[in-house]
Amino acid sequence: MMRHSTSWGSPPLRPVLEKQQVHLWLTWVDQAIAQVPQLRQILSTDEQARADRFYFERDRHRFTISRARLRQILSQYLDIPAEHLQFCYGTYGKPSLAGSLANTGLQFNLAHSGEAVLCAVTCDRHIGVDVEQVRPLPKVQQLAERCLSAQEKIHLTASSCPEETFFAYWTCKEAYLKAIGSGLTQPMDQIEFALTPTIQLMKVLGSSEAAKLWSLQLLNFSPDYKAALAVEGQDYQLMCWQV
Repeated sequence: MMRHSTSWGSPPLRPVLEKQQVHLWLTWVDQAIAQVPQLRQILSTDEQARADRFYFERDRHRFTISRARLRQILSQYLDIPAEHLQFCYGTYGKPSLAGSLANTGLQFNLAHSGEAVLCAVTCDRHIGVDVEQVRPLPKVQQLAERCLSAQEKIHLTASSCPEETFFAYWTCKEAYLKAIGSGLTQPMDQIEFALTPTIQLMKVLGSSEAAKLWSLQLLNFSPDYKAALAVEGQDYQLMCWQV
């Protein structure tokens, strides 16, 4: 049974990740802008180069803050300096710990949109998180034709807030795809969710049995954002913090 956190409080000084826990960390980019010069020093040379390739300063800042926060968060669990962490990447870009830390069992995923950065951490199970800033979508029905299943499109059409409904579906699908590490290589209209009465993954490529292996939930931290968490398995405790 999942037990949901009802608030985003301050984290403990030394967080301890129990076997059946998922920890979720929230950072607001605009609140960390002043720290960018210091946060940049935490990044690897490769990450600094990636940040520099962004044309707009706000995008450079968003990347720097999100990657540095990821390093800071993981370093607390691993008890090593944030700048010493090494990452490797899957076929479709999903990061994981590399080197001597590859076998720690620590699993994580990172997402950012607008001013929000989310980092999900757990142990020995796949995990994915996604966030999207809600914004007007003049072509929401056209997007739905490409991304949603027939049943999802019916729900969207009946919705009084189609953009919010679309982003709810989108973040759920993205979170699941990030958890399995496949990126957008799977057809999104063949991953089906039910949003009511509770979020549930119904089918994956036509299989309801594969869907039962996953837990999905929408995350509420701001009316301006939709976010979703995908966790392998059914039994976990979610703890949410803001840094």
